[in-house]
Amino acid sequence: MKIYDLIPDSDVLVSLALEELAFSLLAVASRNLQNGLVHRDTVISLDPIPGGAKHYPSNREAEIFLALQEAFNWLEVNGFLVPAQGINGSNGFKVLSRRA
Repeated sequence: MKIYDLIPDSDVLVSLALEELAFSLLAVASRNLQNGLVHRDTVISLDPIPGGAKHYPSNREAEIFLALQEAFNWLEVNGFLVPAQGINGSNGFKVLSRRA
């Protein structure tokens, strides 16, 4: 699951309150765990549709990416996502906290 599966409309995505978008990203993170780990790049991915089409308009990509970055940061600052132990954490992998 990706964020565009939960929020397919770019106008809705960028209009959400920071906390609302953050909790949507937390849902994405929890559904993309591999061995209990998830990486930011997986959570905020805007991968194109096979064939090259994009899920969101190209002219809104920077705005959408900023909103997703802010929301992911909010999850970290508020203790929902924390660094994984050891080398995985050093490489940017996160685990869901007890709070999450």
